[in-house]
Amino acid sequence: MNSILALNGIMGVGKSTIGKKLAEQINYYFIDLDSEIEDRFGCSINEIFSKKGEEYFREIEYKLLNEIITRNEKIVIALGGGTYIYEKSRILLQNNASTIWLNSDLDEIFNRLRNKNNRPLLNFGNKKKILQDLIAKRNPIYQESNYMINIYKKKSDQLVNEIINLLSEND
Repeated sequence: MNSILALNGIMGVGKSTIGKKLAEQINYYFIDLDSEIEDRFGCSINEIFSKKGEEYFREIEYKLLNEIITRNEKIVIALGGGTYIYEKSRILLQNNASTIWLNSDLDEIFNRLRNKNNRPLLNFGNKKKILQDLIAKRNPIYQESNYMINIYKKKSDQLVNEIINLLSEND
């Protein structure tokens, strides 16, 4: 099993929840990339986006990811929804990690996020339409991941076991 496992996918698929449980199961350290950025910069992702813009955010995200990957530790990383879309971050991950795409359908994601206001990309307009457009744009890039797990109507423990089995089969 690779020493760096990176969970990616659209916002709301459960990367943080599943990542935490996965790390615990396989005795890896867990890092939520968005939380790590917020801790380091002392403000929310929303604030960074609105004050400095997405390009600035993606660059600091890349630098932090690079720092994390070069540690000599076994780590599960829950990526932000756009991390893998940023080419520099994607190449870094493809060369240094096993990437696992947590995939689901629009309705399930929308139901999870419909009442949340902490997602900068969803705050301006029709959330379902924005999500639909993001999924259409991002899924072809997420497909470049090493593995894909469909999360549709599955509990987190079931998904963790699926990921462990998948990684074990491919060792």
